[in-house]
Amino acid sequence: GRHQELLQANGQAMEDQLRYRRLVESERDQACSAYTAEAQRRAQYSKLLDIFASLVRTKRSEERCRTHTYCRMRPCPHGGSDTCTICACHIITDKTVGLSMGTIGGVRQKANWECDQIWPPEAQPEDMFHAFRPLVHEAFEGCHTLLVACGAKGSGKTHTLMGSSDNGGGGLVCIAIQEAYARAQSTAHGPRLQLSCSVLADLGDSVMDLLFSVNPDDSDISADGAPKRVVCPTAGAMWDVICAGEQQRAEVHRQRETPLSSSHLIVTINIDGGGSTGKFTFVDLASQMGADNCALNPLRDWADTMSACMVGGVNYQGTQISTMLTQAVQRCRRLNILVHATPCTEDAEITKQCLLVVSRIRLLASYVSTHNLHLQPPSLLPVTGRG
Repeated sequence: GRHQELLQANGQAMEDQLRYRRLVESERDQACSAYTAEAQRRAQYSKLLDIFASLVRTKRSEERCRTHTYCRMRPCPHGGSDTCTICACHIITDKTVGLSMGTIGGVRQKANWECDQIWPPEAQPEDMFHAFRPLVHEAFEGCHTLLVACGAKGSGKTHTLMGSSDNGGGGLVCIAIQEAYARAQSTAHGPRLQLSCSVLADLGDSVMDLLFSVNPDDSDISADGAPKRVVCPTAGAMWDVICAGEQQRAEVHRQRETPLSSSHLIVTINIDGGGSTGKFTFVDLASQMGADNCALNPLRDWADTMSACMVGGVNYQGTQISTMLTQAVQRCRRLNILVHATPCTEDAEITKQCLLVVSRIRLLASYVSTHNLHLQPPSLLPVTGRG
């Protein structure tokens, strides 16, 4: 009996020792995995720091100038002077915005945000269009160009792009369409050109083709998963089609009981002819996106997606709009970002952060174009929602 007890005790001790060894090995493996993951994270972070250091050292070249940033300032009820204690940003020059960075030790901290051009509150879209005219004419050369409008809710993005019903449009999109058809008519003796448009709404959970129900008898319907392109003979006809798409977007939000500012509007004008295809695209970024309904979310997602792709984050899952914009960075001949600033409202802090994130996006986009990088963002979702 005593011998049997000793054998059982010895067996139990061996099992305990084996269990302890497995526990130690498991913890060691977990520690090794954590160490490896941390080493990879630090390596990626170090690579990103090297990229930014290279940007700082590299002089601005003509190639990098393909990325442009602009700002349209909303009025300040206090005059927008540097002495305003409420303004988070104000115009210093036609290319410089002053930012209030809070106070430290009772001293107000300031910083400047530089861009290609700033428009005062009284500026109209027709006054602004001269800066964006190259978007149209480079598309006729077979290039892809892009204008992204961003800013807090109520900052005037949609009004700048689409205009208002009072003046029959009057926004940058309408003016660009008129410019495109005028250019097409001026080249009547050259190759025959065909102008078409597509209008999409990114609702976050799906992408909706807003022109799918426009001209249902039209034979030019794209394959499933791609947006429909409606060929238009005149500028007026194209504008009517785009307005119909915008009305469809409003109806979708009415049915969903969601605000219009919670989806991204994407309007693309395609120019086919002469053996080449060019296009210029306008993107109205949603100002109420994400769990906190913040206009910063699409911009941050875009910057994070580019950063992840540049350091080899192949498993990074960006949003639909950030993926599209990241792909556009390497494909576009010209990228313009138009920030709508609301200096003296409850969204003033959002405006300031938008300006700072846009600076980061410009640095990343400039590096991509300068070094001819080929980003590999997550695959785009097909256009599954139908208007």
